[in-house]
Amino acid sequence: MPANNMNAAKPELTSNKKSMPWFLIKNLFIIKYIIFLSLIFTNCIEKYEPQHNDFNDLLVISGSIIKGDSIQTVTISRSTPYNNSSHDPIGNCEVWAINEFEQEFHFEESKTGVYKIKIPEQFLNFNSQFKLRVNTPDGNEYESSYEPILESSPVDIVYYEEESFHSSSVDYPNGLQFYLDLKAPSGFSRKYRWKLEETWEYHTHKIYGEISPVDTTFFYPPKDSISKCWRTIPVVGLYSSSTENLSLNEKKKIPLNYVPKSSIQLNYGYSLLVKQYALSDVAYEYWNRHQFFINESGGLYDKQPSQSKSNIYNINNSDEIILGLFWAASFTQKRVFFKGPLGNIIINQYCELDTLNKKSNISGVNYFGLLGFKEIGDSRIPIYGTAPKKCFDCQLQGGTNIKPIFWED
Repeated sequence: MPANNMNAAKPELTSNKKSMPWFLIKNLFIIKYIIFLSLIFTNCIEKYEPQHNDFNDLLVISGSIIKGDSIQTVTISRSTPYNNSSHDPIGNCEVWAINEFEQEFHFEESKTGVYKIKIPEQFLNFNSQFKLRVNTPDGNEYESSYEPILESSPVDIVYYEEESFHSSSVDYPNGLQFYLDLKAPSGFSRKYRWKLEETWEYHTHKIYGEISPVDTTFFYPPKDSISKCWRTIPVVGLYSSSTENLSLNEKKKIPLNYVPKSSIQLNYGYSLLVKQYALSDVAYEYWNRHQFFINESGGLYDKQPSQSKSNIYNINNSDEIILGLFWAASFTQKRVFFKGPLGNIIINQYCELDTLNKKSNISGVNYFGLLGFKEIGDSRIPIYGTAPKKCFDCQLQGGTNIKPIFWED
């Protein structure tokens, strides 16, 4: 019987194979071919790492003389590959600023690669000129061209409009776009750069109590002193413009930074400080070129920017490529306020309160706040919730609970 069964099975299998429809055979062949190709191309794909060896391990000197700043700063470092975020400062350099009368002002190294000096205001006059001189520990000498301190015209108007924002990398349906109008007399500089500094008020949960490591709960009146803070940081970005080809030294609606509605910065109040710098031709060309490639290229591989020309050179080797710029300027400034919110109050997800229970105290002392109330008959029973400490102590989010002197309530 076993032998007969095996013999009976063979014809049945052979019969099925011969009767398989032609379109199934064709589909199987196509599937196998696709799998074969995918394996080949998958194994051949390698991560593309663009090479920028021409700008690796180059000397980078950046510094300025700004009328109106109490401290002048120069930084010296070595460039690193684009995929290396480390900083390579150079210490033990000799750094001087020299004016057109050959008066020298020696910088002191405050930390590795950072050199500072306080130049008396009497030497920082409009149209006075300074150049930078640097001696590095390896015996090389570097010098910049003379740069004039041009007088900046007063900032005309800084304002904002509620707009959407779209780019190749982000898409914000709503937020505040800040603008500036330039209106300068004809005899003033026609080239400008703007530096921005933003301050915003933010709140954290009020502390209603804390639960200790031994599971003992303490209640007390809500603490307000560490639930309201202000944070001030520089705005990242380059903003420059020129009226050189215009009949008047005026320009409308120069775009500055954009703050999306989804940001906590617009919850309770936001302030933007705009500093307007009058630039020389050399400084404007440098900053405007950087701004164009950073703000307009749309991505790393759309355009490959050439290196902006520095005004710093090696005294004994004119072929050495130097990165960075030495510039001089004066500035005027103006501040604008926005009173929030723009829509609903935004709360960081990690700061949403979780109902307080015995499992809440898993990492030492935890603060807790009021989550809501529960109706039980004629009574309202408070429900408390906990979150990370920085959601209660606003100082742990980088700000201070001391209100800035310029803040408008």
